[in-house]
Amino acid sequence: MAIYEFLCEQHGVFELHRPIGQAPSEQACPDCGAPARRIVSAPMVIGSTRSAWSGAIERAARSAHEPEVVSSVPAAGARQRIRTVPLTPQLARLPRP
Repeated sequence: MAIYEFLCEQHGVFELHRPIGQAPSEQACPDCGAPARRIVSAPMVIGSTRSAWSGAIERAARSAHEPEVVSSVPAAGARQRIRTVPLTPQLARLPRP
């Protein structure tokens, strides 16, 4: 669910919870019933610090003029495949990707 904001000329901003991409362009004000237009607001991002935001903004600005070039695989190495146990013996005979 996403939170969409609407602006009523008399009562100000109110919120509406709808699935992503399913909010109408206008919604009736819950106080007076007048049509209120949807407004665009900043997304809510949880779990970031101010230094993380400023670092991300700086990297984005730098990459516009000086993109980072990667010449080797990161040092962490390749990801290991997790082995799973089939639920039935018939699944054990299926070809593996």
